[in-house]
This record gives sequence, C-alpha cells and structure tokens, in this order.
Amino acid sequence: MIPVPDIGHVYPKTGLDADIRFDTTPRFVSEGSCYFNGAAGKITVSAAAGIDGLFVSGGTVAFWIKAASDGEGNYGRIIQTTTAGYNVLTRDESAGAVKVHFTSYWDGDDGVWFSPAAGLTVGVWNHFAVTYNGASDSNNPVMYINGQSVTVTKDDAPTGTVEADGGNKTIGNQAADGRAMHGNLCNLGMWKGTILTQAQVRSVMAATSYAAVQAVVQPTAYYLLSVDGDDSTGNYDGTIS
Repeated sequence: MIPVPDIGHVYPKTGLDADIRFDTTPRFVSEGSCYFNGAAGKITVSAAAGIDGLFVSGGTVAFWIKAASDGEGNYGRIIQTTTAGYNVLTRDESAGAVKVHFTSYWDGDDGVWFSPAAGLTVGVWNHFAVTYNGASDSNNPVMYINGQSVTVTKDDAPTGTVEADGGNKTIGNQAADGRAMHGNLCNLGMWKGTILTQAQVRSVMAATSYAAVQAVVQPTAYYLLSVDGDDSTGNYDGTIS
C-alpha cells in the first residue's frame, strides 16, 4: 500500500454556498478541496457529448476523498449521471471505514460492484480510482485505493446492453439533492475511452498539479475543486447549487 499524505484540513472559505465550502490551504496534491456537508449541495456539470458514455468502451474515474461518513441516507454520491450511465458512491460505514460502490446502468439489469468493507478510512485522505469497460456484460471494474488494486465484489450482474448516459453529471450528490456525500473531495478526473493502468493511476495520484496529470494521460475532464466547480480542461465547467 502506498503511504497517503494528509493533504487536507478544514479551513472554510465563506461567501460561496451554505451547504458546501471550499478549503484553501496548501496540500500535497491540491491547493484546496470541496467540503460537502452530507445534507445538501451539489456541483452540476451539464450534459455534453464529450463526457457522455464514459464507460461504454472503457473509461476511468479517479479522485481524492476524505470521507466524514457514508453520506446522506448512507448512499453519499461522489458522482452520478442523471440519465442512465453510472454512479460512484459511499455506503456501509462500519468500524471507521466506508465501502465505495460503482454502478453501471444497463437496459436489462444494472451492474453493481463494491470495494472491501475497509475500503476508505473515515477522516483521512484516500485516493480512489475505478476503471471499467461496458463493451461486455462479463467485464468487471478494477478499483484502486491509494494506488493498490483491491478485491471487488459483484453485488448485481449486468444484462443486456450498457446505457450511454446523455444527461447532466452531478458531483457530490444526486440531481434530486437527496444523497449528499459527507466529507472533502478534490482532483476528480474522468478519462473517457481510456482505462488507466495501475502505474498511471499511481502517477495521477502523486501528481501535484493539473499539468502533471496531463503529462500522465490527458483527462477528458478534471475538477480540482479547490475554489470552484470548473473543469481544468476548460470544456465542462460545473455549477454550484
């Protein structure tokens, strides 16, 4: 397991939104992070062809997270699409840790997988990445916690054809604002059509700037979440509400 630095503490920046705030002290991999209070608040990224169907032919989502709990209703969303697609969420808090669940929506049965029970330690920074290829219902995602591949348990097997989302993407909650994550989030990247290798996941994890991430593999979208919901690629900015 790669040692994980504590890159965040709570230094609230006021005057933005009552339900989420941005913390802006220097970090190991980020200049700040977005804190979600587990009750309300979200960042919405409008639907766009460039980020639709992220996992249809293979893709990756990666981020740094310091979970305070498993979130609102025990299903705190880290990222979720509003029309089919996928979601990544925290749940099943136990013994100071939370599982990470990944769901891929299909036109038959949806595929659902989760990390080990001791997946993310509550109250400390962890790096998480998931890669998945929806080209076949026999494929399983690969999950990395702090650069280490972990055992993935299949909760439900997908059937039919994978659905390519065409709706908005919501960071830190669901569109209906009823499943807010609880904790800090930063450096959330999406790679459409690219399955990062373990070496690449580790390099992204250690990157100290967006430019350093680009040098590994150019993201499709990348959210530093240090002061706002903007996309570092300049293509898919998010709106705070």
